[in-house]
Amino acid sequence: DGHEIDAVGRYRHPRYGRIALEHLAVDGHRPGDVLRARVLRGGVLRELALPLRRYPAAAPLVPWRRDEQPPPYLVEGGLVFRELDGRYLASFGKDWRKKAPFQLVYLHDVQAQAQMPGHRRIVVLTQVLPAALNLGYHDLANLPVREINGRAIDSLADVEQAFQNPRDGFHQLVFQPNADRAELVLDAQGFEAASAAILTAYGVPEALRRPALPLPDLGPECPGAPVPP
Repeated sequence: DGHEIDAVGRYRHPRYGRIALEHLAVDGHRPGDVLRARVLRGGVLRELALPLRRYPAAAPLVPWRRDEQPPPYLVEGGLVFRELDGRYLASFGKDWRKKAPFQLVYLHDVQAQAQMPGHRRIVVLTQVLPAALNLGYHDLANLPVREINGRAIDSLADVEQAFQNPRDGFHQLVFQPNADRAELVLDAQGFEAASAAILTAYGVPEALRRPALPLPDLGPECPGAPVPP
């Protein structure tokens, strides 16, 4: 946008002095505008045109605010799932950065803005409602889920669909790397009846509360010049 960028990613604003380069996208611009950029890539100086797109509040991988009230969830076999967001982290109290599980805080701090197609939300097994079906897993809590029954998980909708397709008579959950558990396996025989009994025993009104709003359409990947071989 005509501004030189220094070695730490800042430019000189005529009013505010040295500020981060991402402010160029909002300072006097709106969605639909095009920023011109000159970059050094692969040893070659290149000119790029960067179209600006709107950034909805739901776009972050770990959104801090959600419009749904109350939050969406899914209970299968006594396993309680929800998508990681700021509301859940705040439920650990004002000092949630110290009280919430370290891995969830890390995902918020490091990957909050990393949403992309195929990686839209982080789904967490928040707790287990103890029952005979899930015996041996009663203490598991706050584990980010990577896949269920071979299906990669990036939303509650994925969890719901994955449980419809057990593999070889079992439901298999694989978690993101953590210090407690790599995977969880439940018998698929009688699973639906046992799940319904668990909901009744714990007074859970419904197995699934769907998100009120669809996941945002992120649009195509940002354009960029190809890297020379």
